[in-house]
Parts: sequence; C-alpha cells; structure tokens
Amino acid sequence: MDIKDVVQQVITKYSDGYPDPFRIARNMNHIILKGELGTTNGYYYNYNRNKIIGINYNLTERQQLRVCAHEIGHSVLHEDAHYLFLCKKAFFSMSKYEKEADIFAIHLLLSKFDEDEISTFTTEDIANITSYPLKYVNRIYYH
Repeated sequence: MDIKDVVQQVITKYSDGYPDPFRIARNMNHIILKGELGTTNGYYYNYNRNKIIGINYNLTERQQLRVCAHEIGHSVLHEDAHYLFLCKKAFFSMSKYEKEADIFAIHLLLSKFDEDEISTFTTEDIANITSYPLKYVNRIYYH
C-alpha cells in the first residue's frame, strides 16, 4: 500500500473530521511530551505498548505540527521496528524509515486541502505549508 493511502486511512479513522496531527496522535492513544530536546526535533518510542511522541518545545507551532505528523508516520509505518526514532534537524542524510515518515508527514499536512488545490501548489507552497526545507521537498516529494 502506498504511503498516501495509509495517510488517508489514518485520517478516516482518527481525525474527527480535521487532519490535525496532535488530535490524530491523541485519538491514536499516543502520549505527547513536549520538552527541551536540544538539537533533536522530536522522537517516537513504543515502550511496553505505550506509544510516546516527544516534541522539542523550542520549535515553532508549524514545526511542531510537522514533527508530530512525522512521528505519527513512524508509529504507523514502522510499528514493528524496535527503534527509538529521533528526528534531528538535518534533512539530507537519512534512513529509509526517516524518508518514509517525512513523506507521510507531508501527505498528512497537505490533506486539509483538496486534490485539485494541491495540484496547483508549487514546491515553494508545499515547503511553506509543511515547514520542510524547499530542497528537501523537491528531493523526497517529487521523486
């Protein structure tokens, strides 16, 4: 199944009609912790069936939405992986898991718009909406 389809399933099941990453995470029974994380933007950890998303509170609101969406991506796409997923500030050298979580996040953050509207967006629009760097959006979203 394609990541975009997985995002649609998550939205249908957990969004209560509006695709807000924090609402979705809460509806998925994730524990959301905000705190000082230094150079780490966020993390996802599944500990004894407690799904924990940590978010650096020094990020802007838009960046926190992006990080939450990214960590939901890990919880859905990499449920069976036994890793602590850390989201650092670097976007250009990452694993397959990180790239997949970013693609999930981009689709989730764009889902508040209809397909016709999204088809008119430039790469710059998508970077602005999702708070991902422009070069990175070009690299992962269009390839």
